[in-house]
Amino acid sequence: MKRIGRSVFAFERRVRRKAQLEEDIRNRQLQAKREVQEHRHRLEQARVDRLFDEAVSLRRAMDIRAYVDAVRAVLTNEIASISSEKIELWSSWALAEADRIDQ
Repeated sequence: MKRIGRSVFAFERRVRRKAQLEEDIRNRQLQAKREVQEHRHRLEQARVDRLFDEAVSLRRAMDIRAYVDAVRAVLTNEIASISSEKIELWSSWALAEADRIDQ
């Protein structure tokens, strides 16, 4: 009878061990799946962040160009104390900055 008791005990231990191993495998699979999802989420967030950065840069470049046009319009319609050469130098610099932002 003792032998049967030990055999049952050993069998139950193997069953518990097998169940534990299966649970460990499931947990590792779930963890791997979560890590893949988190990685995809981080990639997508980085993509969205780049999109917003590009939109902000474009807006800044457009604002600079509009500002240069407005300054030119004001100065050409007035008798300005600023020479046209200085206006063109400043305009060229400002537009170059807008172009640099676009890149």
